[in-house]
Order: sequence, then structure tokens, then C-alpha cells
Amino acid sequence: MIKKLSVGATAAFLLFAVAFPVYGGVEAEVREGLRDIRRRIENIAEDIEKAMEQKEAASFPRIPDGFRFPEIRPYRYEDYGVEIMYMQIILNADPETRLVESGVGSPGNEVKRFGNITKNAVIKFQEKYAEEILHPWGITEPTGIAAIQTQKKLNKILDGEIIIEVIPPDKKAELKARLVEILQDLAALRAKLEGVEDIEEGAVDAPTNVRGAIIGYGEVRLTWRGDRNAEYFTGYIADRSGGPRRVYGDTADTSGIISGLEYMETYYLTVTQTVDGEESGHSREVVVTMDWEPTPFRIRGEATDVGEITLTWETDQRNVEEYRIYRAQKQGGPYTIVGTSTKREFVNSGLGLYTIYYYVITQVIDGEESDFSGEYVDSWFYNWQGGPYPHPEKEKILEDIDYDL
Repeated sequence: MIKKLSVGATAAFLLFAVAFPVYGGVEAEVREGLRDIRRRIENIAEDIEKAMEQKEAASFPRIPDGFRFPEIRPYRYEDYGVEIMYMQIILNADPETRLVESGVGSPGNEVKRFGNITKNAVIKFQEKYAEEILHPWGITEPTGIAAIQTQKKLNKILDGEIIIEVIPPDKKAELKARLVEILQDLAALRAKLEGVEDIEEGAVDAPTNVRGAIIGYGEVRLTWRGDRNAEYFTGYIADRSGGPRRVYGDTADTSGIISGLEYMETYYLTVTQTVDGEESGHSREVVVTMDWEPTPFRIRGEATDVGEITLTWETDQRNVEEYRIYRAQKQGGPYTIVGTSTKREFVNSGLGLYTIYYYVITQVIDGEESDFSGEYVDSWFYNWQGGPYPHPEKEKILEDIDYDL
């Protein structure tokens, strides 16, 4: 899994980002270059963490002085007004609650409409300040509705409450310049490594081009390039960089699947190869954080009887206990569960004529329910006309649905 390098990266990730293969006979010059780069990374990581600890009161020049949310009526999905835009401006000031990074709804491009993206940002805001917004009312889950407690917190921020972690522009530019310099030196060192031959007689090179990708719940596929004379390859797993490593298994192929990994845990994976009975050193580490929670996908619907739609879908999981099917009558919910299935198929009956339905599906693994799938939109009438072929006006009807922010 590829992570994007950013000024806000942690020290651990920065060290991973420049991890090197382990060579048996790397020249002293290259070794010293590697040690120097690691020292520089540790220093810049410390500076980044210190910079991120700086806070300042948020300011909102686009919100009129003296404006405060009334704390009388809630703002909810599909509401419209200048207060919605002001709320979006505040949410966008904090990277943790920002609507989107670019386009409509991004900082400087706020609008007066309360749509799905705004709702998701309100949910993030309520999760971040749950102690102040949700818990006083005995609520444990965010609602996505900007009611009294949410508006009170927004007003506190308008009153100058310190909530935003900032990196001053000049410091940010300095950190970026140092990162660019490190990456340039790293590229030069990698080029030098490619020309270094192993001078230790009898040493076995480690596998190269090791890659890792999350392919399913708790599963990672590793691929690599090995010696054509290798008798077998051994996969290792560790809970921190550098070990201690545990043997996962052996294979004669240049790929393998590691399974049973825990959600949101980080693993450090390496591969060795055995040639003429001698095991090589470890390959470079592949660092994988199991932060991908799969959901059902490729949902399809077909009208199979009067007032009835048969839904089908796909999953890349083998151990799903059941699927839960939810439905709403407007985009983004709220969704109501309409049934469960142990197969990748569900028949939903009793559908109304001319009514547009919005479906999402979750899957349960080890008793844990996944996030919602992407939304599937359909109507019994426009699917039924002509059997499996959509009614000619179906696309026109669906195009009329309001998908604005």
C-alpha cells in the first residue's frame, strides 16, 4: 500500500519511506550516506511534530463580525441558507473536519446548501467534540444534524476558542525544502546502490522489488523478484521496524498471501531466499497498515416481479457471515434496514410505483459490520418496463435527481 509523503508525516512513517534493502556487501560510503539520511529524517520528524503542536485561534474574515448561530433550530440535510455556508467555512478551517480539499465545498468555495458532503463533515465535527456535543445528551453516535450542542461548539470557535493546529508558512516551506533535499540525496544514494556489487564471497542477495497490497479483510499479497536458482522463499512478519521477526511461511513462488492480520494494526513484512542451502539477508521492509475495511461493491438491480427488485452484488471476502441491506427514499439516507442475506442476492418487494429508491449494503465479518457500500439508485417502475432492459425514460428520471453538494 502506497502512502503519500506529507509535511505532517510521523517519524515512523518517514523512516519507512526511505527504507533500504539489506545488502551483504554495501560499500562504506553508501553505509555512511544511509546513516546520515536516517539522522536527518529523525531530526526533521522531531521538528514536524513540534510544529504540529502549535495552535492558534481560528479566524473567519468571511463571516460577519458578531454573527452567532442561533441555537434554536437544527440545520440538517437539504437545508439552505447563509448559515450553512458559515458553518462550512468553520468546518473547513480544521483539516480533521474539512468538507473536501478541492472543488465545490472546499476552503474558499463554500455554498449555502446542506448536502451529503456537509453532513459527513458535521459527523466528523461531532465525533471530534463528542464530549461537548453528544455525550451531554446521552448520544453515543454522531447524527450529522447540526443541532443546539453542535451550534454551541461552532459559536465557541467563533468566540476564539483555540482549536486549530497550524504550521507557520515559513516553517512549512523550510520543512518542505528539507524533505525535498533528503529525497534528492536518497535518489542519488539509490542510484549508487544499484551499481554496488556484493563483494562478500558466498553471500546471497536478498529478494528485490518487494511490493505489498491489501487484497481483502486481514490479507496482504506480497510479490518480489528472486534468484532463478532459489530453492524457496521465506516470508517474515514483525510488529515494528527491524524485528523481532517471525517466520510466516515458505513458498517456491515469487508471491504469497499473508492472512489473519488485524484491522488498524501495522505490520513490517520481509522476504528472504535460500540458494544452495544458504538463506539470504532480509529484503527491504514492506510496511502495511490494515486501514482498509472492505464493503460490498458492484451492486446491480433487476425488476423480477410487480413491485419487486432483485439486488445482486460482489465482495472480495470469503468469510462474510451475512449481508445487511438498507434502503432510503432520498440520496444519502437516512437508511432503514430492509433485510439480511447470507448470499450475494436479496429480493426487495412491496415497492411503490414511480418511486426512486436508494440502497446501500454492509457485510458482517467476525460479528463486525462494515461501512456502507456505495449507493445504488433504482426504481421498480423504470426497471420493470421491458423486463431486464431499463425503461427508455429511466436515465432521464435519474438525471433529474439532485446530486448537488
